[in-house]
Formats: sequence, C-alpha cells, structure tokens
Amino acid sequence: MILDFHLHSNTSPDTKLEVEEIYTEAVRKGIKYVCITNHHEFYNRLSKMGFTLTEKKLKNSLSDIKQLNLNKNTTLFFGTEIGYWQEYENPIKDFINSVQFDFVIGSVHGLPGLEVSDSRTRFKLVGRPKLQRKIVDDYFLKLKEAIKSQLFDVIGHIDIYKRIMPEPKFVNLKVQWEEIADLLIENNVGFEINTSYTNHFGKNPELAVYPSKEIIKLFVQKGVKKITIGSDTHRIEQLGNQIDDVEKYLKSLGVKQICYFEKREVKFVNL
Repeated sequence: MILDFHLHSNTSPDTKLEVEEIYTEAVRKGIKYVCITNHHEFYNRLSKMGFTLTEKKLKNSLSDIKQLNLNKNTTLFFGTEIGYWQEYENPIKDFINSVQFDFVIGSVHGLPGLEVSDSRTRFKLVGRPKLQRKIVDDYFLKLKEAIKSQLFDVIGHIDIYKRIMPEPKFVNLKVQWEEIADLLIENNVGFEINTSYTNHFGKNPELAVYPSKEIIKLFVQKGVKKITIGSDTHRIEQLGNQIDDVEKYLKSLGVKQICYFEKREVKFVNL
C-alpha cells in the first residue's frame, strides 16, 4: 500500500483513536504516506457537537505528528476534512490559511435540512424516488460550488449521497459526472477514492468505494490526474481497507501515478 490519506484521530468526536495508534498500525502495514485529516465543520449543529479543530486540538495534533514522524518508511502528514457550505467560504479560507496544513479535503456532508453523510437517514428515503432525485440534483449543485471555490486539494467521497439511498444508475448521471470531471480539471482540484463504503454496508465481493468504479473510470478517461486514496478510518481495523484493491483497479485503467500532498503541494508517486 502506498498511501492512506484520510484518517481520523480523537480530536474528532466520532473516534477514540490516538495518533500514535494510527501511526503504529500504518508502519506495521507498510503504508508509505499517511495523513491525519480530522473534521472541521462550520455548520452550526456539527460545530456544536465538537467537529471543530480548536487551537488546542491543532497544537496537540501537530505535536503528536512531529514526535512520531521518525520511521523512515512511513511519513505522517497533517491535514483536515472540511464540510463545504457556500455561505462559509470566507471563514473556511481564513481557517485554512491560518494553519500550516499539508492537505485539505473538501466534503459535501450536508444539504439544508439533510445530512447526506449520515446513513441513519437512509430509512427516511425508502420508496421515495422523487425525493431521492431532488437530493441528488441539489447535491450536484453544491458539489460544483465546492469545486469552483478552489479551497480544497481534493473532494472527498464525491458520491456520498449513496450512503443514504440506493445508488442511482451510472448511465442516468453520466452527463453530470462528465461536467464534474471538467470542473475538477478546470479548477485544478483532485478527487479522493474513499474506501469506507464497506464500513457502512458490510463486505462486498466487488470493489465498493466512493466514487463508484464507473465514475473513477470516467474521471481517468477525462484526464483527472490528482487522485488520492483514503480509508476514512475511525476504527483501527479500517486502516488501509481495500487500498491494495484500489491501486490494482487504477493500474487496470492505465493510471501510473497517484498523489499525496505536503504543505499543500501535490506530490506524485508511481503505482
């Protein structure tokens, strides 16, 4: 495994993992590049729940990373995952510029009145195809805004709406995904292959990731070059999940390099 660039430690309220625990496991599994990407949310409800990187949390994380970054075979980087809302673009920009991050993931976690990242919402949408279509349409509008903001290095789990509804057929959304690919290239933004799909829906004989294999293939064919891979780890056994399989799939598509980020600069590495 080359890299796992989406990992959460206990400065996020949804995990108890210590940075040292994550790093030790990454070294054991032989992963070359890993990045702690804890949540920072500006949306009021989530920020009140503790999904924010306070000055103390940032200081502690940086201290942990500097002390642990001693293994020559595994390098630990410092990043964040930020939920995108257009009305918070200026505060997001100010926050990113105030901290020396290596890497910034932009994620669309929510729409007005709906958290598309919360699989517990799934039961509310069963048997409601019109509402599902509206949510997907609204999601694409916000996704385009996130890309055009140019605030982020990559977009995380880019088709995450399938966490709360049956996955729409690729052919029905192909035009929209082609538009997204063009926007990624135009705005110099990459995309993440996020392997956490099986965390919510169990084992799958096929490669089950965000985005789907069809979307990955389309992005590659359209010429999107910036591709990272992340397990979105919240429990230690998730670290590195499916990453070998993703690397093999990318090779089958003719992809020769993926990337990591250091001080917000892209670094390409051979598969």
